[in-house]
Amino acid sequence: TNTAYFFTTPPGLHGTDIAYTFFSNPNDTTIFRQPVNATIATLMQKYLTNFALSGSPNGIGTPHFPVYGMNSSLQVLGIDGGGEQVVDPTANERCAWWAKGEYMT
Repeated sequence: TNTAYFFTTPPGLHGTDIAYTFFSNPNDTTIFRQPVNATIATLMQKYLTNFALSGSPNGIGTPHFPVYGMNSSLQVLGIDGGGEQVVDPTANERCAWWAKGEYMT
């Protein structure tokens, strides 16, 4: 299953989702010393656990997580929750070219 998420929790910088992946108590903070939102962290951990157990992030009590495919759907995990899907902002011709790796020949 090919899935992807869009992490929109401020400050939204690379690596901030690590504290959410390994969240263990309400006093956890990100690498930028921002408090971790327990609701988002718990949802993210449910998705990750479901994926590890079944190959799909979907499970009981979680909003549907779409397969990333032709429609470039991403699951939003962020300040407003985790039930929304958006179109991948990097799904464009330029990024598709980089993904092919033709520059590596």
